[in-house]
Amino acid sequence: MESLAVLVTVLLISATLSGPIALALTYLRVKSKSGKFAKRTFITLFAMWGALTALQFAISNLSFFPRIMGVAGVSLSIYALKREFFTRSEK
Repeated sequence: MESLAVLVTVLLISATLSGPIALALTYLRVKSKSGKFAKRTFITLFAMWGALTALQFAISNLSFFPRIMGVAGVSLSIYALKREFFTRSEK
């Protein structure tokens, strides 16, 4: 039972923090091509992991607070992807 509690805690933390981490990475300014590639890779990984785990909480039959955390995680992850890939960059 303790391992199940640890697993649920890790999933809740990753669903809650992956979106804000991905969003924070979008504010970094990188000049080199390899840096941009690494930045976009990490943003994509954090956002997709956060969106998938948060979506599980958002659509499951849980209480109100985990559902809100799931909706917030999904929306922040989608916003981070939109901000990185679908906005014009300053040149």
